[in-house]
Amino acid sequence: MALEEKREKRPPVTPMMIEEEAALRNGSRGLPPGPWAEAAGPRPRTTERHIAVHKRLVLGFAVSILALLAVTMIAVLLSVRFEECGAAADEEEEWQRRRELPPWARPRLPRHLRPLHYNLMLSAFMENFTFSGEVNVQLEVRNASRYI
Repeated sequence: MALEEKREKRPPVTPMMIEEEAALRNGSRGLPPGPWAEAAGPRPRTTERHIAVHKRLVLGFAVSILALLAVTMIAVLLSVRFEECGAAADEEEEWQRRRELPPWARPRLPRHLRPLHYNLMLSAFMENFTFSGEVNVQLEVRNASRYI
C-alpha cells in the first residue's frame, strides 16, 4: 500500500508538462505552444545584432589602419622637409666657401701645368677617425702663369 499511496500523491503528468520539458531541453524558453509563441522561440545564433557588431569591428579596424597610414605619411613628409632645409643651409655655406677661395674656378689643373711626380704621405688615426698628411707635387710649367 505504501507504493500506491505515493503514486496517488504525485500530481498527474499532463501533455503540456511534457511539451514544456521538451522545449526546455531544446533551448526554447518553455512557453506553451501557440501562434504567438513562435515569435518568442529560440533565435538563430547569427542575428542582426551580431552582424552589426561585426560591421562595427571591421569599420573600427579599417579606420585605425587608415589613421596609421596618415600618421606615417605625415612623419615621412616632415622628415623630408627637414632634410631639404638642412641641405639648403649646407649649400649656402659651401657657396660662401667657394666665393672665398680665389683664384681657382676649376678643380683641375690647366693644360699648361703638367705634373711630373707626386709624393703623398698620410697618417690615419683610428681612435677618433681622423687623418693628417703631406703632399709634394713636382710640376712642369709650360707657359708663364700668375697662379699655380
